[in-house]
Amino acid sequence: AELFQLDFHNLVVRTDSGALANAAGEKLKGLEAEAQYRLTADLEMTRETVQLNVKQALVNLVAARAQLDEVQAEYAKALDVLNATQAQYRFGVTTLPLLLNAQVGLTTALSDQVTAVYALRQAEQTYLYAIGANTP
Repeated sequence: AELFQLDFHNLVVRTDSGALANAAGEKLKGLEAEAQYRLTADLEMTRETVQLNVKQALVNLVAARAQLDEVQAEYAKALDVLNATQAQYRFGVTTLPLLLNAQVGLTTALSDQVTAVYALRQAEQTYLYAIGANTP
């Protein structure tokens, strides 16, 4: 495919020896080839950039999912610790500060879980956008 159309037949240029010559076809064909080369190089760079963005989005999505799994395990553990500490407190085996620490641990785990869910949703949307399935 041509990038431009040659509408004239005379292009007078100065040669290395100083003489004038008609170089319309030769000079413009060279410019056309150079323009096509640049377009091909730009297209290849764009393709590689899109591939990289998709791969990075997929890696981020997998990492966000793994983070959510980890945080859910942390939440379950914090809930078990709180239940055990509450039972110990009811029987007078532990102190109020330890019960409060267990409650703080559960609250922290819940907060981490909300953050992880948000990060996962954000990573999902970024991936969908990268593959062209979701436009802003």
